[in-house]
Amino acid sequence: MLRKVCTLVLTLALFLSLTVACFADEVVLNVWTGLAMDRGFPEFVEAFEAENPGIKVNHTRFVNDDTGNTKLETALLAGEPIDVYFSYGIPRLAKRAEAGLAEELTPLLEKFGISLEEMVGTDTFYGPDGKVYGIPAVSEPTVIMANERAFLDAGIPIPTKWTVDEFRDIAKKLTKQIGNRTRYGVYGILEIARMRLGPNYWYNDEGMSNFDHPAFREQWELAGLMMHEDKSIFPHTEVLARNLRVYPQDVLVNEEAAMMIGGTWLITLFSNLEQYPRDWRIAFLPLPVPEEGKVFYNPGSKGQHLCISPRSENKEAAWKFVEYWLAHFSDYRGRIPTWATANREKAIELMLRGNEGYDPHKLYDVESFHRVVFSPDMMMSYDTITTAAAQIQQIVQEETDTFLIGEQGLDQMLSSMKRRADSAIRRAR
Repeated sequence: MLRKVCTLVLTLALFLSLTVACFADEVVLNVWTGLAMDRGFPEFVEAFEAENPGIKVNHTRFVNDDTGNTKLETALLAGEPIDVYFSYGIPRLAKRAEAGLAEELTPLLEKFGISLEEMVGTDTFYGPDGKVYGIPAVSEPTVIMANERAFLDAGIPIPTKWTVDEFRDIAKKLTKQIGNRTRYGVYGILEIARMRLGPNYWYNDEGMSNFDHPAFREQWELAGLMMHEDKSIFPHTEVLARNLRVYPQDVLVNEEAAMMIGGTWLITLFSNLEQYPRDWRIAFLPLPVPEEGKVFYNPGSKGQHLCISPRSENKEAAWKFVEYWLAHFSDYRGRIPTWATANREKAIELMLRGNEGYDPHKLYDVESFHRVVFSPDMMMSYDTITTAAAQIQQIVQEETDTFLIGEQGLDQMLSSMKRRADSAIRRAR
């Protein structure tokens, strides 16, 4: 009897020790993204954990606006347990890299035998000084998404190519009263300066700010005329009051504007009819050109950079998550992946049909999607100069906000942007 009791005790002790060892070996990755944990995200995490036994994912969402990004940076500075996080936009990535909040990834890439030139390409930004601090997950050209029914009702053919003057004229024609509210012609501003100047358009040849270049006057003069004279652009006062700067999808879906200038990431939201119901198709229009017969840059780029925190104690496990995301997340939530081995066709199909599996041809003019989004003439750009970029981004936002709501004139705005940006650059040097 005593022998049986001893055997039972030893067996139990062994079981407990193995259980403790198992839990002790388990890695918990703390991942911060701007995404809600829905629509394929839980299934993606489940698949990653199944292929990587011993690694669990703990997700935290931060909203990709000023408040949410401040929350992320405060957590990184405070040393909160963050392993992987997303950085949206080159200025923020550069700022975090320069502040020591992003791991330089070259050693991990070498350890796992990854060539970014082969897997993503050279036409993108990985970090300041030619180093690698973040890897872009998606390709996001800027296009115009339009309410096809609004064009049909107005007797306006869907443009396959057009000029800025034609764009302004059509935006005026699409602006109309519907009941007790106005449907505006367009939501968003044409980035003419980026289209004309391409990479590093904020900086002149001397490395100072470039806001005295005629292209910036051209861009904001057009925006001011369409906002205040034509009244064909969705009011900027509403953008600020409703915090639409980052997530404007409701404006198009609710027919508050007939067109929307934006990145292709919005398509995933428009394919979610449960949350954004509509009974009309979205057509895709190319950006209007300032001059006929010339090729201009598309303001979009490869973005949504995946970063690893320098304080992560699980950097190799973090890299496994990063690589799995790059290769497979687009299988679960549609977007245009940058990673060479990602299933691009499956991702595009999912983007257009949504997670519920709708008929894409009932949601979109599919022909115009492929023609515009994958135009062989599209030329996206990316910046390599990031001196005071985060500060300049904030300056541009503040000054253009004041201009667009009518509290300062064009000359004053451009002069103030130039002066403040030059000062920020001098301080950063």
